Amino acid sequence: EVERAVRVMRRMQDLSRRSDQDEREAVDIGELVEEVLLLCEKRCRDAGIMVELSLAGYLPSPSVVPDQIQQVLLNLVLNAIDAMPDGGKLTVKAVRVESPAGVEISVSDTGTGIPPDVLPHLYEPFSTTKVSGLGLGLYVCRTIIARHGGNIVVDTQPAAGTTFTVWLPTG
Repeated sequence: EVERAVRVMRRMQDLSRRSDQDEREAVDIGELVEEVLLLCEKRCRDAGIMVELSLAGYLPSPSVVPDQIQQVLLNLVLNAIDAMPDGGKLTVKAVRVESPAGVEISVSDTGTGIPPDVLPHLYEPFSTTKVSGLGLGLYVCRTIIARHGGNIVVDTQPAAGTTFTVWLPTG
């Protein structure tokens, strides 16, 4: 329990530190998405989850801290995998958005959906429905995306799946 508390405190400290603007760089969102899916490939296969990737022909390159955006995408993909204990379909899409100028990445699952009573607390720290979860994942995601000037939204249907959509500015 002490080790777990230390891990929680380290994650909170890392989150509270602001990244310098110098750390930001224009990134290929498609490459970041592909790297995350490669990291999760075995876990998806073992869980009976089919993965569908759809990248628009032209994706602008937002100026971001790559490791942080990769952390967000990894967290969303892992949550989607956890939501499909009996297998299913994971769909990740990235498209260019004109107004406001940016790139939109959506992570969808065909899992259990999020219960309506959980939605108001979804992004609160230490709020979790998982037995072994810390309840920091979506809180961290929203904080990182907000620091990048973007936003994150959820669309969920109980027993029909969930889609998280991240928008990052490029203009």
